[in-house]
Amino acid sequence: MTAVRETRNAVRAIDQNKPADAISALERATGKLEIVLARTPDLALAPIDDAVITYDVIGTVQDVERIRAAAKAAFDRGRMQEARRLMDGLASETVLSVTNMPLGTYPAALKEAAALLHQGKPQDAKRVLETALNTFVVTRTIMPLPLARAQSAIEEGRTLMEKSNRTDAESVRLGSLLARARDQLRLGQALGYATEKEMSDLVRAVEDMERRTSGKQQARGMVEPTRPMFDAANKASQPPKSN
Repeated sequence: MTAVRETRNAVRAIDQNKPADAISALERATGKLEIVLARTPDLALAPIDDAVITYDVIGTVQDVERIRAAAKAAFDRGRMQEARRLMDGLASETVLSVTNMPLGTYPAALKEAAALLHQGKPQDAKRVLETALNTFVVTRTIMPLPLARAQSAIEEGRTLMEKSNRTDAESVRLGSLLARARDQLRLGQALGYATEKEMSDLVRAVEDMERRTSGKQQARGMVEPTRPMFDAANKASQPPKSN
């Protein structure tokens, strides 16, 4: 972050016709990055900023399916913008965005700009620096809330599933947790998270838990197999990698 700040200082110094100040700022920026690279020479992307945004859907599976049908009808009529607006709110997720500096190219750009300043070409140096400041890589990690809520409910119900002498109140509580997990998975399915098969498999796993723990039945070892299923579903929900 210090290197980025000094890069911007160099651009301002060029605008103020202070090439010596710009060179000094670039030297400080380069020095910081050399320390980073000396410490971790294989580091390709250095995180410099992050942001977390959460979106949620207030509605039922049926509400989501109605909007999906309306969006598909608009799409089929060629009404792309209408379909886009309808789909815009169909997300229930927390998105972690991390801005990364590409260490394979950024330090070289600073050195090139410094060389251009020494050659008396401040505007060429400025263009190089502005390009470097616009080539950060943003990586996004999506955490679908229906998957997180479903898994949390299942994990919370694990002890009750495996308890041999549940009370009536505990059985009601377990039933409520599994129903919540099932409903959240169906919501995630309607919202299009993961693949259809992955979501269907998770729904069936929860329904199997409900059957095998109905009444006061005890069921062991049902939670562990769902963990890799949730991992796979979360992985399949990630956006394509892009800059």
